[in-house]
Amino acid sequence: MYLLDSNILIYHLNGEGAITSFIKGEMPKFISVISVTELLAKPSITLEQEFLITNFLEQFRMLPLDVLVAKKAAEFKRKYNLTFPDAIMAATAERYNLILITRDKGFKKVSEMRTLAL
Repeated sequence: MYLLDSNILIYHLNGEGAITSFIKGEMPKFISVISVTELLAKPSITLEQEFLITNFLEQFRMLPLDVLVAKKAAEFKRKYNLTFPDAIMAATAERYNLILITRDKGFKKVSEMRTLAL
């Protein structure tokens, strides 16, 4: 099963066909709650865009930020010097034993989880 990185969701929203095909595939896909923040944080987002993005995100099973993920994210941030959102994403993938689908090469250094680049 897969955890979709926020950048994959953004590529889909920008109309990238290969990403859209993958997202529409049969395998269950999960997202981290941090993706909601990342996708809705754009300063110029309109109410209509926020509505569309929120509806789009509802098709995925959203994984929470619990204390186990938070502690693992802190460890990954220290160990690998990840950004806060990336540390949460990596910790979520590790906690739920999911393959992180991403185009962010920085995740390759995190040996505790699996990634797949699209």
